[in-house]
Amino acid sequence: MAQLGRDAGARARAVAEEQSFDDFYLRTRADLLTVTFALTGDVAAARAGVREAYTAAWHHWRKIAPLEDPLDWVRPQAWRRAQRRHTARLGRRDKDLDPGNRRILAALADLEPAQRRAVLLRHHAAVPMSRSARELGLPLASAAARLQEGVASLTSTLEVDADALDELLAGLASETAGVVLPRPPLIRRAGSKRRRTHTVVASLTAVALVVVAGSVVSSPVAPGADRTPPPPPPDLARSMLLAADELTDLDGEGTTSRWDVRSTGDNTRGDGINYVCQQARFADPDGTRALVRRFVEAGVPDGRPAPRTVVQSVELSNTEPEARTAFATTVSWFAGCKVARLQLLRTHRVLHTADEAYLLTFRVAERPQTTYTVAVGRSGRLTTTVVVSAPGERSVPPRRTAQLLASAVADLCVSPVSGTCAPVGAVERIPPLEAGEEPGLIAVVDLPPVGRIERPWVGSSPAPANPNPAVTTCDDTNFGRSGADRGRSRTFVIPEADLPPEFGVATSYGVFANPRRAAAVLERSTARLDGCADRDLASTVRRVAQESTGRGRTAIDLRVWDVTTEISEDAQVQFRTALVRAGSRVAQLTFIPTEGAGMDADAFIALAERATERLAELG
Repeated sequence: MAQLGRDAGARARAVAEEQSFDDFYLRTRADLLTVTFALTGDVAAARAGVREAYTAAWHHWRKIAPLEDPLDWVRPQAWRRAQRRHTARLGRRDKDLDPGNRRILAALADLEPAQRRAVLLRHHAAVPMSRSARELGLPLASAAARLQEGVASLTSTLEVDADALDELLAGLASETAGVVLPRPPLIRRAGSKRRRTHTVVASLTAVALVVVAGSVVSSPVAPGADRTPPPPPPDLARSMLLAADELTDLDGEGTTSRWDVRSTGDNTRGDGINYVCQQARFADPDGTRALVRRFVEAGVPDGRPAPRTVVQSVELSNTEPEARTAFATTVSWFAGCKVARLQLLRTHRVLHTADEAYLLTFRVAERPQTTYTVAVGRSGRLTTTVVVSAPGERSVPPRRTAQLLASAVADLCVSPVSGTCAPVGAVERIPPLEAGEEPGLIAVVDLPPVGRIERPWVGSSPAPANPNPAVTTCDDTNFGRSGADRGRSRTFVIPEADLPPEFGVATSYGVFANPRRAAAVLERSTARLDGCADRDLASTVRRVAQESTGRGRTAIDLRVWDVTTEISEDAQVQFRTALVRAGSRVAQLTFIPTEGAGMDADAFIALAERATERLAELG
């Protein structure tokens, strides 16, 4: 009787598993087929990929059924399998496609693969950004950048607003509506066959391992041998966070300030966003523990509009590789930040303090203006972030912020899973970290605010440098024609600000065979710009900056011009352009202002210097 009861229970569980899978399959298969078709533009490949993905899902159903959304496991399987099967450009196989849908597929085909997947995850599958980033295998900031680039390109190509994308992509369902997918029992049968095959292979492998291991395995543990249980997992204690008295000499130079602890918690309440640029509640969503402490300056000196604040966060990861990923994710939030009117000013590497650490300084030109100094460090399995915000233009000196990070890491060193912990934090200025955008070109985070425009800059999808969007009426810089091995370009606008179409920043670069060739291209374009006024009497050209350092592969050149061209008695066009060189790489940067949205000479020169630094990303 007991055996009959166990058999009945097992059968009931099996029926429940089958029912839950069947419900999931019938509920999700149509949408998955459509979004897989949108990815490939190939109905046959999409159908085969979806069928195989659900077959694999039944094979692993006990493992994936408890997931928050099992479709997050199935969808990448379907996409990968469908992409293996199709070879033609999106939308080219089926000649009976609706013309509107063909146009949508063509626009999707023009996106880079990561951009296309990001758009489909967000605007078709409605997957939240945190899960999209995980599926794309990118830090959250990088995934958001791919989504923004993809949306910008699609909306421009299709001439629609971003709000219309969901409906347009959903319309692709008309192309897959007549596709017949197997009934649930057929999918389960194929999955069960796959499971039996895998079981046989695994059993044979296990037998082989036992036979081999039998010749080398030592004798079993003798009675009475030490059976000490493993130590409990490490924890985070509030005493391991910074204390208020560790902030008193934040300014250095004998200046002291008083600080109060405003709050301490595990970051599970509210939205979990504690500082500027943060993209998710946790950098390591699978981490063991997290703590956040907020400080506020107790006494505000005369003349300062508001008190400064300090926020420290600490995350404990399960493994050191996961901590390295959490550190990289945190750094990417800041390196690729896209907050409106925020600009990255400086980047430093912090030496000796931890296993790895960076310091970044930002300014947000709101009213009141705020300067942020951010330090991120990892020691073993612990990642800590310290963000100091100060009203106005005065930032905490980098060495003092590095020392504060050193204190924060030292406080964590009592943990058995900490790594490098040094009491002194030295800093070195370095080029900006990669922003998760196009290497070698300036990024959104590099762009200064213009006028009182409160909307964010948006960059176009990277494109070849021919034609060169940064070329002006005074020069004919063409990297391809000049012999560049490769080149890329982007333009940046503020689409939500309702500015004239000519407004914006354009940039491009070319990589040449050697520094001598790059220098020759730079000199030729320089001569064209310097001689523009002689060729065009309506133009006034003024070189406003020139810097040169190093030689050969270490050479750095920067040249900046202001150009004004009279186009009628009452109208003129003004722009700023720069040519920069780093070794064998040359870049051009051009800014066309408009009334109320300008950039002063110092800001543009600083942007040109940043363009030189970004060229270092090309190796």
